[in-house]
Amino acid sequence: MSLSNVYTLPLVETTITVGGYNVDYEDERQAARLAHETYPELSVTSTADGRKQIPLQELLLLDRRFREAVQTARAEGLEEGRRTGYAAGLTEGQRQAREVVASLSGLLTDLVGQREAVLRDAKNRILEMVEKLSRRLTFAAAANDPEVTMAIIDGAINHLLDKSSIKIKVHPNHLPIVEQHIERFRGRDTAIKELSLEADPRVRVGGCLVETPSGDIDARLESMHDIMAGVLRSEEEQPL
Repeated sequence: MSLSNVYTLPLVETTITVGGYNVDYEDERQAARLAHETYPELSVTSTADGRKQIPLQELLLLDRRFREAVQTARAEGLEEGRRTGYAAGLTEGQRQAREVVASLSGLLTDLVGQREAVLRDAKNRILEMVEKLSRRLTFAAAANDPEVTMAIIDGAINHLLDKSSIKIKVHPNHLPIVEQHIERFRGRDTAIKELSLEADPRVRVGGCLVETPSGDIDARLESMHDIMAGVLRSEEEQPL
């Protein structure tokens, strides 16, 4: 197509001449078809000699369509950016949320573990205090009240299967007191044939060791406290 005289703008006419006198009609037809497909409402006229013309006022239509296309492209770009940004933001937000949940889960696990450790430590301390207090009170009561020792000896004799020959060992300081009650023990059961008392420093005040031909009974206060402490400790091992 010749580029000379592509647009002519007569001052008294309202049309723009598209093309020149030496025009390639095939190119012109293709251009007219493209213009019609792109801008169906565009008015294109033909002169007597077959040249295509676009009225001047049609430039307003082209300008409006161009602006609309720009605005549409801008809006689509903004919407696409918004969707892309939203999707990216959502993905990032979900990732951060998962990190927060994982962090909180770990924190809760740590807190539960710390709570259990604190409770376990507190329970151990309480058990230790109970054991110490119980031992102190028991030994103090046995030292001040001989009847405590008598009751322990009575209980030990009651648990014997073979009562034919009994030897009772007590703390040396308690031996004189226990000897005053020896007839009390002999008269408890007709199965008792022999009963003797003996001092033994291994036995603390208040307790006793009972020996028979078929077996012994450790009724020392410290041994009984050890048994009770073991029971309490086994209870402590249960889950909190």
